[in-house]
Amino acid sequence: MAYEPSWSPDGKTVVFESHPAGKEGHGAIVLLTIDNGALVDLTGPDQDCRQPNWSPDGKWIIYQEHLRRSWALCLYDVGAKTHRKLDIPGEGTDATFSPDSKFVLYSGEHDDHDGVLLCVPIAGGKPRPLTHGGAYHGAPSWSPDGKWIACETSPKDPDGGRGTKLVVMPASLG
Repeated sequence: MAYEPSWSPDGKTVVFESHPAGKEGHGAIVLLTIDNGALVDLTGPDQDCRQPNWSPDGKWIIYQEHLRRSWALCLYDVGAKTHRKLDIPGEGTDATFSPDSKFVLYSGEHDDHDGVLLCVPIAGGKPRPLTHGGAYHGAPSWSPDGKWIACETSPKDPDGGRGTKLVVMPASLG
């Protein structure tokens, strides 16, 4: 089973989340090369990895991994074929990149609130909140010109489907 596809900027490869049928809690990140159908596992079968996204410059793939009862954001360096955990406090999910590939935008924890949109340099560090507590914000997408962010918002758990809306807001980092 395959979920959450993301195209490489050159359009030659798709990265996606794959789950064995009937196996909950196990997700691998897989690359599919379009011209020959080759599949490459980027993460192992005993890991639980989800929601991969390719950086606009093609150098990185970000994904979330379930580690010790929480979600960590991990970066895969496409050229070096190495993985590293993104240095952020707390959990992170729904990650994507800024149009210049210098920042990661994700849903995480800030000031005892969950589901806050946060922005952090790709090197890691102190995240900057773009939204505040009081509602869940997740599944962000940054406009190609860098001026806007679209995300889902909900007064409660967005998976319940009630009251979930789309919000488009300025991407002010200044």
